[in-house]
Amino acid sequence: MELSALTGIWKWFKWLPKFVLKRVFSKERMSELTFIDVKARHRSVSLNLINKSTFEIYFQIINMSPFEIELDRAEIEFNINGARLKTLYMRKTTFKAGEV
Repeated sequence: MELSALTGIWKWFKWLPKFVLKRVFSKERMSELTFIDVKARHRSVSLNLINKSTFEIYFQIINMSPFEIELDRAEIEFNINGARLKTLYMRKTTFKAGEV
């Protein structure tokens, strides 16, 4: 099923009271409707181990829930050939229903 068709279905249920929606859309269900993956095209991961170890990772986040979600932080740990790189991403980003 196409993403736009799936999110279009949920707009018909917005009239339901919030306590009903919270029961239907628990934290576990919301996590199932949110996909986070490494971006599949072009330069998804870039690594530099010469002077100061640095890396760049591009993520793709798909919000299939009927609600707006917010990513406020992410902790990323990258292991390659014994090198362990760790960073903390601290920037609020909102994703509307159906947004990629």
